[in-house]
Amino acid sequence: MCGICGYISKGHAGQDIIRNMNNAIAHRGPDSEGFFREENVALAMRRLAIIDLETGNQPIYNSDMSRLIMFNGEISNFHEIRKDLEESGFKFKTRSDTEVILLGYDKFGEDIFSKLNGMFSIAIYDRKKRTLIIARDRLGIKPLYYTSSDSDFIFASEIKSILQHPGYSKQINFESVNNLLKYKYIPNEKTLYSGIVKMVPGSYLKINSNPAIIENTRYWKLSDQLKQEEIESFEESKELVYKKLYDSVKHQLFSDVPLGVYLSGGIDSAILTNLASDISENRISTFSIGFKSKSYNELKWAEITSKFNNTLHHELIIDPKDLMNTIDHLVYSLDEPIGDYAILPTYYLSQFARKNVKVALSGAGGDELFGGYERYWMNKGEKILNLMPTSMKHILARSIDALPESKNKKSYGRRLKKYLGSVESSLSVRYDKSFELITKAARNALFTSEVMNHHGIRDEFNLFSLFPDSDDFDFVKSASFVDLLSILPNDYLLKEDKMSMANSLEVRVPFLDHELVELSFKIKSSYKIKGLKTKYILRDLFKDKIHPEILNRGKSGFEVPVREWLKNELSNEVESLFMSSLLVNDKIFNAQKLKELLNGHLQGLNDNSKIIFTIIGLEYWYRQNFS
Repeated sequence: MCGICGYISKGHAGQDIIRNMNNAIAHRGPDSEGFFREENVALAMRRLAIIDLETGNQPIYNSDMSRLIMFNGEISNFHEIRKDLEESGFKFKTRSDTEVILLGYDKFGEDIFSKLNGMFSIAIYDRKKRTLIIARDRLGIKPLYYTSSDSDFIFASEIKSILQHPGYSKQINFESVNNLLKYKYIPNEKTLYSGIVKMVPGSYLKINSNPAIIENTRYWKLSDQLKQEEIESFEESKELVYKKLYDSVKHQLFSDVPLGVYLSGGIDSAILTNLASDISENRISTFSIGFKSKSYNELKWAEITSKFNNTLHHELIIDPKDLMNTIDHLVYSLDEPIGDYAILPTYYLSQFARKNVKVALSGAGGDELFGGYERYWMNKGEKILNLMPTSMKHILARSIDALPESKNKKSYGRRLKKYLGSVESSLSVRYDKSFELITKAARNALFTSEVMNHHGIRDEFNLFSLFPDSDDFDFVKSASFVDLLSILPNDYLLKEDKMSMANSLEVRVPFLDHELVELSFKIKSSYKIKGLKTKYILRDLFKDKIHPEILNRGKSGFEVPVREWLKNELSNEVESLFMSSLLVNDKIFNAQKLKELLNGHLQGLNDNSKIIFTIIGLEYWYRQNFS
C-alpha cells in the first residue's frame, strides 16, 4: 500500500516540487520513497511495504527501461497473471504485484486494467512515447485526484499533495459545499477545491507531454451489471456467493506482514472473521471499538464473535473529548470534510490496530451488495401509498413530521420521517430525500446573499438522477446501484482509506472483489431481503458458522453518540467554535441561521447533529486552507 503523485508541465520538472508533493503523503508509506524525473515529467511514491518487502521498491522499470510504474494498492490475482506472463517469456526481477502490472501492460496494453482483481491507483509512464497513463480500480477503493490546465497536469492519491504544486491555485467550489451540506459527503467526482476532481472509478486517462488528456476511457461500468440475467435457484445463488466470498478472503489474507480483522457487532465482520479463521493457519487478531453509551456500544456483540471464533481480540473505548481533540487532524487527513460520525472510530480503530498489525480486513460493501440497509425497505409500502388520495398523503406527512425524537441509537420516529417524509414524491426522489441533512431552502438561507449572488448554487446534484431508467424497475437492485456509485466510494471507502492511511495501515475489503460485486447483481432481490429481514442470503448461508445472537440481530451500523455529545459534553466547545466562525466572518454563512441550527439541537427541537457535525468539519477545513 502506498501513495503516488506526479505531474507533467510545459516547463522543466523541478526536484523541489515533486519532493514536496511526496512529503505531503508520507503517512501513506513510511517504509520507503521513490522518484522519477525526466524533462517535464516528475513522478513519486511513498511505500507501505506489504508484499515483497526486500525488492518491491518503486519505481519499477520494464526490461528495456522504456516504461516505469508507480502503484498504490494490492492485486489479489497477480500470481495468476504472473504465471501467464512467464509462460509468454517475460522475466521478473521482483516478487511484487507492481511488476506484474507493468509487464502486463507491456503485453496487453490498457487491457491489463480489466484483468486486475484488486484495489489500485496506478501511474505508468512511457518514456519513448512520452505519455502518462493513470488508472483507478473499479469500485473506487483507492483514491486518485487530478487537476488539468493548459500548462500542468497534476495527480495524486490525496489532494494535499496536489496543493504543493505551484501550478494549482486554491479556490472554493461552492456547488460542492452545497452538496456536502445536502448529503454530508460530495456525491460526484467534484471536490471542495475548484478544478480538482476525483478520478472516476473503473477508468483510465492518457496524458501526452503537452500536457493534454488524449484519452479518457471507462474499462468497467457498474451499469453493465444491471443487465445481467438473474440466477433462479436460491441454493445455486448461495453456493456461488460462498465460493466467491471464500476465494476473496483467501486471496486478501496473502501478506508478508501481520494481518487482522475489524470486528463490529454485525454480520459482515462476523462472516469475515469466520472465513479468515477457517482459512488462516494462524490465530486471527480482531479489533473493536466502543463507547460508554450503552445504546451505541457494540463491544458485547464483537466479543461474542471473537469467542466464537477464538480470535486474539483487542478492544478500545473512546469518549467525547477524543472528537474535539482530533477533528482538526481528521479533516486534514480526509483532505475535505465528510459529515460522517464514523470518521472518529475509524481513525482510532486504525491507530489501535496498527500497533499490532499492518493490514486489516473490513466488511465494507456487504450492505450494498446483499441488501443490508433498512432504507432498502422503502418500496415495501409503495402499493399502499399509490392507493392513497393526495389529501391523505398530506395528513400522513404532517403526522410523521410531528413524531417525537428518540434518544436511542435506533430512532424509528426519525427513520419514518426520513423514509416517508416525502410521501407525495416518486420512490427515487424519496430515496434521495432520505439522505438530505437539511432542505434546499434551509441550505440557501444558510449561505449569505454575497455567496448566492456571486457564486450561486446552480448545479445541485441529486441522487435520484443516478437511478436506472428501466421499465423492469427493481428498487433494491437500483438503490444498491446508486449507493455503489455515490455514498460507497465518496464517503465510506474514502473515509476508510484516509483514516487508515493516516495511521499507515492498509485496509482490504473482501466484499468488494469486483467478481463478487458482479455476482451480487445476479442474485434476486427477494433472496437478499425477505420480508423485513435484511441480508437473508448471507444469514442463511452462514447460519451454522455465526453465533445465533449475531445472526439474528438487525442492522446496527458503526454509529457514534455525537447527537448526545453535542447536547451535553461538547455543547460549549461547539458553541464557541460557531461564535468565532471564519465561515461567518468571511461572509460565507449567515450567523443567525447557524445559531438557529445549533440552538434547535441544544433545545431538543430538532436533531440537527449531522448538519452541525458537517459544518464543524467544514469550518476546520476552511481554517486550514483559507485563514
